[in-house]
Amino acid sequence: MISIKDIAQMAGVSVTTVSLALNNKKGVGKDTREQILQIAKEQNYKPLRVSKAKKDENDSTKTKLKLNIKFIVAINNEVINTNFRTQPFFSSLVNTLISDSNNDQFNIVISAVDSNDLLNEMEDYNNSEDINGLIILATDLTNQTLKYLVDKTTKPLLFLDATNQLLDANFIGINNEQGIHLAISYLIEHSHKNIGYVMSENRINNFNERLLAFEKHSISRGLNFNLKNSVLLSPNTIDVQEKTIEQLSNFQTLPTAFLCENDVLAISFIKTLNQMGYSVPEDISVIGFDNIREGSVISPELTTIEVDQGAIVETAVNQILSLIENDSSTQHIFINCKLIERNSVTHAKKDRSST
Repeated sequence: MISIKDIAQMAGVSVTTVSLALNNKKGVGKDTREQILQIAKEQNYKPLRVSKAKKDENDSTKTKLKLNIKFIVAINNEVINTNFRTQPFFSSLVNTLISDSNNDQFNIVISAVDSNDLLNEMEDYNNSEDINGLIILATDLTNQTLKYLVDKTTKPLLFLDATNQLLDANFIGINNEQGIHLAISYLIEHSHKNIGYVMSENRINNFNERLLAFEKHSISRGLNFNLKNSVLLSPNTIDVQEKTIEQLSNFQTLPTAFLCENDVLAISFIKTLNQMGYSVPEDISVIGFDNIREGSVISPELTTIEVDQGAIVETAVNQILSLIENDSSTQHIFINCKLIERNSVTHAKKDRSST
């Protein structure tokens, strides 16, 4: 039976493009979509839509059931904890996934699993006849854990919000470097030359990639990069953090702007600056990363880098469906970011590093 991988080869496109076209999703050009649909028709392609068939003793017909996809939120309490549904970015991501699963092709079952118990989950998945595909929200997982999980299954597996280009596995991650480049470019356009950095005290791959990108593009753009201009905060508290006051008091010269590793940090930072008597953005500009809902209700509204959760979820669903269709290829997909301009950044009156 022909698979979507065969159609992709015939059309000269990626498997993901074929999946988008066959499922009538956006992201495929009109001509390419028509070409894919024509090939599918000519080859008598039949999509795989059932997880198993049941036969009633008194009925010879088979009942088609939806595919079952399991979505695991991997928890290790660094950034994602057991209360992940109250954490803005991850709550929004999960809700987007739930809304996307409202169709006649598949079910999505969501569960939270401690990272130490993932091996048992993987064994259950390998032995399951009911679960067709597995997506793991791997934000907090180490590279060692990722490799261990990849080695333990041959069934369809996709890691979300993570990347490891050394592993032959399927990943969908955020283009953190592109997002940081957007933020730095925007601050430079607003005359900022001395830019500080607000970083999480709990480190995950996304944060590490953002820090490396900040250093790289600060240097390449001729900025005064210095890790002494960084502030270390908790990523799990949207409130005034006393440690911020202590750290800022040790700065010899305050930057005119701060780039934050995520919006939770940015909001906490703004609240703390306000308590210290600084005005945002008149005294200090602040830019975040993620575009969580809370950023649009704080005063001033937060300028930020948006991570397109809809694109992440749609790409993930189409990719896991491709894998279930017996596509053996592996892909590392990066979702680009965009700038959301609000009110927390203004033109620098004067670069304080020159005073």
